Amino acid sequence: MKKICMVLVLIALLVLPILASEGQVKKMKFSFSAGGLTATISQGYDSTLSWTVRDETAKWIEEVPNIGGTFGLDVGVGVYPMPRLELYASYSSYGGTALGDYSLTLPNFSYYYNPASGSELGIEHEYKASVVIFGLAFHPFIKGKFKPYFGIGASAVTVKLGLVESVSLDEYYIIDLYSELDDSWWEHSETLNITDIGFVEKSATAWGCHIKVGLNIEVAKSFHIFAEGRYLGDKVVFERAKLAFNSSITEDVSYYWYGDLEYWSTDTWTDDMEVDMEDLEIKVGGVQAVVGIKFIF
Repeated sequence: MKKICMVLVLIALLVLPILASEGQVKKMKFSFSAGGLTATISQGYDSTLSWTVRDETAKWIEEVPNIGGTFGLDVGVGVYPMPRLELYASYSSYGGTALGDYSLTLPNFSYYYNPASGSELGIEHEYKASVVIFGLAFHPFIKGKFKPYFGIGASAVTVKLGLVESVSLDEYYIIDLYSELDDSWWEHSETLNITDIGFVEKSATAWGCHIKVGLNIEVAKSFHIFAEGRYLGDKVVFERAKLAFNSSITEDVSYYWYGDLEYWSTDTWTDDMEVDMEDLEIKVGGVQAVVGIKFIF
């Protein structure tokens, strides 16, 4: 469907000006528009990564909500090779933020105690998007004050996202072993904290199709107010390589025995690992609404 749509638009862009007669070429009209835009195009995603570490399963989860209702600007141009047909193109840009939730479940490294512990961190997730569309619009009414129209064409959505590249961890373990003196058993406590998340900005472009409907309201000769709704059906794919986990580990161990042996130790070290990431696919299809002014001359 995407390829068919783009082929039809390209044919229209090439053939219609050729088919226009010499008289029609002289009567060609042009348009320029500018307006405000609101978009409900979502940029959210859920991603889960599982791998084996310390002979157990670790899990990293990214949950970024959809971002809707953002505002931006839109500018467009058009040419009318025939009275009821318009070849158009427009550019719009917008951006926004959402609170992303990032969580890690990581098995204990200890020989004595190996269940998993977890940590979560919320960080604002930013994105920027720009959309270029071009296509063919049909204007059924060329006279009158109110002039509805509809169109179809191709679209290119470019999205910039901050994707997780590294995660810094603080792991702290306390182990108290068995004492024969008071017949107590060893106890274990642990703390796992995500202390920082490193992001890298990446950009990806998706090609797809769009449809639109609109209304030109003539205010004066050559001057119009217009309102337009669009629907885009696109997906972008971000390539992701490796995710680095950098752990700072502290272990406090105490041995209490009945008799001569008493032992305390504190060890600190780092444990770094890298995990392969799968490509991330994000839906960016949705609705745009534009209101502004248009000059047709």
